[in-house]
Amino acid sequence: MLDSHSKVGITQIALSIPIVFLAAYILYRNGAQKPRIAWLSFVLFSLIRLAGGIIEIQLENKPSTRLTIANHILLSIGVVPLVLSFTGLIAIILGRDFYYKPKLQIFIALSRIASVPAAVHLIVGGVLIGDYTNKNSASLGKHFVQAAYIVLAVTTAIAISLQVYLWWKKRRLTRNSIIILKALPIAMSFFIVRIAYALVSVYAAGPGSKWNFESVSTSRFACMALLLEYLIAGVFVYIGLRVSNSDNVYGESDALPRYEDLDAKTPQ
Repeated sequence: MLDSHSKVGITQIALSIPIVFLAAYILYRNGAQKPRIAWLSFVLFSLIRLAGGIIEIQLENKPSTRLTIANHILLSIGVVPLVLSFTGLIAIILGRDFYYKPKLQIFIALSRIASVPAAVHLIVGGVLIGDYTNKNSASLGKHFVQAAYIVLAVTTAIAISLQVYLWWKKRRLTRNSIIILKALPIAMSFFIVRIAYALVSVYAAGPGSKWNFESVSTSRFACMALLLEYLIAGVFVYIGLRVSNSDNVYGESDALPRYEDLDAKTPQ
C-alpha cells in the first residue's frame, strides 16, 4: 500500500509531465524573442519538480543518505527558477516598452545575479541537512538555507516593486505586456505565500514544530509548497500561450497598439 510520501511523489510526476511538455512548447513558441530566461527557467522548474517526484518515490522504497540529500535539494531549489521566470517576464515588458530606460534592467540583472548564490546556498544546505549522521552539519546546513531564502525574499520584493512601477506606467504598455502584467499579480500572490512558508519553515520551526520540514504533515507541505508552485505554473502556461509570438522587443517596431494610442483614437 502506498504511503503519503509516495502518493505525493506520484502526484508530482502526474502534474509535472504535462507541465514539462507545455513549458517546452512555450519555449519553442516564444523562444525566438529575447529575453528567453522566463521560459528557460520555467522548463527548468518543471524538470526539477518531475525529478523531485521520482526521487520522493525512490526514497520511500529504498531510503538512503544520497536520496535524502537529493530530495532536500530538489524540494528547496525549485523556487529559484520560479524567481527567474518572474523577473524574466518583467524583463520582457521592460525590453519591449521601456527600452529607453536601461537603468530599469539593472534591477533585473541584480535579481539574476542574486539567484546564483541563493541556488548554491540551497544546494550546500541540502547536502548538509541531508547528512543526519552529523548534527552540526544539519545545523550549519540550516543557516545556508536561511541565507538563501532571505536573498530570494529580497529578489521577490524587487520583482513586486517593478510590477508596481509597471502598473503605474500601464498606459505606455503594448497588448502583450498588458497580458503579462495582469497575470503576474495572481502568480506573485501564490509565490509570496510559498516564500513565507519557506521562511517560517527554516526560521520559526524547531524540532517537533508543526512548521518543521521533517515533522510537518505531508498534506500540509503539499498544499503550502507544491500546490502553490503548480498554481504558479498554471499562470505561466496561460501567459506563454496568450502572448503573441510575433512581437519584436528591445526597441524594435511593435505592431500591437499601446493603451495610450487606443485612447488617442477614441472619438471624444
